Amino acid sequence: MAAMMTFNKFSRLHALLLLAFSCMPLISLAEQATELSDQSATPMQTEQVGVLGGLYGSVSLKRDGSEISLTGGNNIQVGDRIRAQSDQLFQLILRDETTFTFGGGADVTLDVFDYDETTGVGQLQITQHAGLMKFATGRIANGQAGVFRINQPHTNIAVLGTMGVLGVLTPEQVTQYFPQISLPDASGAISYAALM
Repeated sequence: MAAMMTFNKFSRLHALLLLAFSCMPLISLAEQATELSDQSATPMQTEQVGVLGGLYGSVSLKRDGSEISLTGGNNIQVGDRIRAQSDQLFQLILRDETTFTFGGGADVTLDVFDYDETTGVGQLQITQHAGLMKFATGRIANGQAGVFRINQPHTNIAVLGTMGVLGVLTPEQVTQYFPQISLPDASGAISYAALM
């Protein structure tokens, strides 16, 4: 019975996340990837590693100490920290066609993106400070451990090539989604992962 309860609670949370993410406007990956690769290489454009899109609501970016409000179609660079309020949704599409979809309260930093379009080889690391995200790997995730990493406050995840839903949940969110789990009083952020 306990195993069935856990599965049912997982299924409800997973269904909720998939429903929320599927309601977002879809972005044409081929269009975005073509747009990124067709740009001429100038010093400013070589820093661009992706584009933000599918915004629902207000999302902000911290770059070089400045806070920028985003509207969609914004260029993303390594080192950018992207934050959304609790009811905001957005997508990040990288040059290798890796796609992240972020739910409300997302707070992430793109730490590393090094990608050679000719060979398809590269490295990617993103830090998820808070919130929920879904990802679909692009060309970088090639089955090698260590080339695609997701860091969370208390967990580091090596992605070999798949899709997944990850979250950094508050104790209140854990209590809401998983009422059968008893947390110690001094609990901080809790990592959640469902890989497909």
